[in-house]
Amino acid sequence: MPDLLARIGIINTLTLGGMGDLTSRIEYVHRGEMYARIFNNPDFDKVPSYDVLNLSFRFVPESAENVAFGLTISNATDEDGVNNIFNNPFGIWSTSREYIPPRQIIGSVRYEF
Repeated sequence: MPDLLARIGIINTLTLGGMGDLTSRIEYVHRGEMYARIFNNPDFDKVPSYDVLNLSFRFVPESAENVAFGLTISNATDEDGVNNIFNNPFGIWSTSREYIPPRQIIGSVRYEF
């Protein structure tokens, strides 16, 4: 388990005159360092901490409330965080790292009927 895992987010909805509503969300995630195995070997088992910033926006036009446009940016700072480390002591003595996903930008259009 990480020594500290924290997540905080703020959501705000802003009415843009007669245009519609814009909902914005910002989220900060901190995952502290941890050891991947019970041996706690700092050379092979230590998983470093990382910080991630996520952003999302949703716009609902006033003229068409059954339509919504979205934009999500995950890992906005493109952090190269290590999610876990895997060690193979059975023959080849290899160590591999599993990284968190890179920055992703996703747009969406939603229609309700």
